[in-house]
Amino acid sequence: MKKKDILVSLAIIVVSGGVLYFYTQRAGFIQIDAGGVDATLQLRNSLFSGTTVHTGRGPAAVGAGIHRPQHLRLSMGQNGHNYLLLSQGPWGDLARIKVRNDKTTPLRLGPPLSIEPKVRKNGPIVTIEFNVVGRAGELYEKFVRRDNRAMAGASLKIVNKVGRVLESGKFRYG
Repeated sequence: MKKKDILVSLAIIVVSGGVLYFYTQRAGFIQIDAGGVDATLQLRNSLFSGTTVHTGRGPAAVGAGIHRPQHLRLSMGQNGHNYLLLSQGPWGDLARIKVRNDKTTPLRLGPPLSIEPKVRKNGPIVTIEFNVVGRAGELYEKFVRRDNRAMAGASLKIVNKVGRVLESGKFRYG
């Protein structure tokens, strides 16, 4: 009887190891469309497993399963300067990225960015804030870095769908 129990336990261990090996060897791909800017997306799919996906390198091989973003970095060079915009969530549609075995999962994120105003009134005081939101609903920091320094006095243009400027100005605090 003891020998039979050992064989059953051994069979369970071998089958469990085979199932674990099968699921860890499954892989899919993620392709990022970041609206023409360079994007670097750091993902985590378990406590010990993470990966980084970049634009411009074709689909990146990742483990099949559910991935969650940790950090997103958009960068673009223009007129000799490097501009950088960061996100650490909330992630909108990117909160849960499902990658299937041998399939490519397309991600559309980043530009065109939307500015969503938040207006609050407390008696005679009106506070106007805003969120910078990407195509997938991901939120970005409210400032852009130029050459690794935060830009002060950010300006804003409001354009209609045909590109005509409706209003422009600079943000002021106080």
